[in-house]
Amino acid sequence: MSQAAALVVGASALSGSAARGSTTVAGSRPRITGPITGGAHGRPFAAYFGDISAVGYVEEEYFIEGEAAAFKVLGDIPLDGRLETAKVGATPYKTRLLVRRPADPAKFNGTVLVEWINVSAGYDIACADPVGLYEAGFAWVSVSAQRVGVHGYEAAFHPPLPTGKGLVQWDAARYGSLSVPGDSLSYDIFTQGARAVGPDRLSEVDPMGGLKVRKLIAIGASQSGYRLVSYINGVQKTHAVFDALMPLVFAGRSAPWVDARPNSQLSAPQMRIRDDLAAKVFGLDSETEAPAYLKVRQPDTDRFRYWEIAGASHGGTAQEARIRLITDRDGVTAPDDGPPIHTSDVLWVPTCDAAIRHVQKWIHGGAPPPVQPKIAFDATGPTPTIKRDRLGNAVGGVRLPDLEVPTAQSVGSTKDSAWLGQTFPFTPAQLRSLYPTHQDYVVQVRAAADRALKAGVILPYRAAQYVTQAEAAEIPA
Repeated sequence: MSQAAALVVGASALSGSAARGSTTVAGSRPRITGPITGGAHGRPFAAYFGDISAVGYVEEEYFIEGEAAAFKVLGDIPLDGRLETAKVGATPYKTRLLVRRPADPAKFNGTVLVEWINVSAGYDIACADPVGLYEAGFAWVSVSAQRVGVHGYEAAFHPPLPTGKGLVQWDAARYGSLSVPGDSLSYDIFTQGARAVGPDRLSEVDPMGGLKVRKLIAIGASQSGYRLVSYINGVQKTHAVFDALMPLVFAGRSAPWVDARPNSQLSAPQMRIRDDLAAKVFGLDSETEAPAYLKVRQPDTDRFRYWEIAGASHGGTAQEARIRLITDRDGVTAPDDGPPIHTSDVLWVPTCDAAIRHVQKWIHGGAPPPVQPKIAFDATGPTPTIKRDRLGNAVGGVRLPDLEVPTAQSVGSTKDSAWLGQTFPFTPAQLRSLYPTHQDYVVQVRAAADRALKAGVILPYRAAQYVTQAEAAEIPA
């Protein structure tokens, strides 16, 4: 999320904004200004939906500016992910950090989840801030590292793309001074943003409000997951900023090192996660990405874990609805954004929530996340296809109650919905044959939720949701 340059910012330069303070640290450290206030909307773009104080958190926005380098890949891009890169040049940039942290320092668990905010729609979208973060005392920080997130598709590309409103377009009074020349700088900007909230931060303006930070986890979904793969394989080895990194719904894809449109695969093939890092890496895919990831599937190790969620899609129904609430509030929903079909109801975010807890324990010397079965494939034909049971649902993978006690066929991708999948509800007759009474259904859901909880793929709140939903469902019809 990013665009052109400007190294000086003070309270008076924020055009309707105000800053508590700012500082510049010698050397390569960037300058931090904030917390930022004012502007036409009087709040950050893509702010927490609801009253964040009700969960015991504060949300603040900070600007970060300095010089960022691009990275040049030395030699070919190998399948094993062992990239060699070198920094090239130094270009001014200025962007934002959105910070959510516990209001009570005693409730902070010491770990900051640093999200590479997604810009595929032409504006910032948080995809990795599940509700369990607040329950467990994590801090969450998003880094607007890419050009499009700041200036939208219209200003960032020629010819322009028709949708997407960046920060500057949404609130010029608040964000008009932000600038990043191109996405080639995004890897260094993300690194600098993480350091600004990490254990060794030195700025007099502290986005973490004095919290004692011990660990950093990088996380990013979809297009941002692709960028994390490139970051893991080309930056983490030499810069070692993160204790763990979590690419989500990423299909083993990487992102370009040069300036290119989001989701472009220019010089960015699929590759495995390199196996010589001290940091832990956890990858998660839905059924949508599993066929593509199969080409680079690699075994679990003591430093790498990978889960696939059967029946889930790149963006499930409830996940897309949550994003829609935020984009509607912020006025950036495109007129034709409504899903035309019943997308998959199986969600990956609650399972990501559980994975984050595992990774937190892992980086503190605990056991790695439990190994989970992968989705099964039939490789007898020219192209491997997902094996399916008699009800049409995938075999293998992380098994959630949605598929263990199904009321529908849920698939990660269809001809009509390649990315969001579809759910095809069973007929009343099918439901009666599977669940003769409502109590039969509830008992089975409760048992499946308990199994998923014991397997470590959901948290207690999600298990309770499954049971509550089952009790309220009119099944059998």
